[in-house]
Amino acid sequence: MTIIVASSLAGLVARAAVPGGWLGIVAMFLVAAVFAILLGLVAQAWVASVQIRSFSRRPDANAAVGRLFEVYGWRARLGCKLFRVPLPKDFDAGAGKKRSS
Repeated sequence: MTIIVASSLAGLVARAAVPGGWLGIVAMFLVAAVFAILLGLVAQAWVASVQIRSFSRRPDANAAVGRLFEVYGWRARLGCKLFRVPLPKDFDAGAGKKRSS
């Protein structure tokens, strides 16, 4: 009796786990892939914002943060916006951008 109940429960769990068959598996994979990409981008911005926050306490904060903006680029700007990192006084975040002529 328990074998019959266990096998029917296993069948129910297998059907409930993947609602659309192969299409459900592909959808779950795509959701996981998009989530992993977004998590990777946010992690890069977080690392840049932590470094900017620690370097902004130095006496030569403008130069140190400027070098970080040159190294990290868009990740530093995104990290400052997402995590509300205070920049040193008189620092221009746009000055670190490369200009094409």
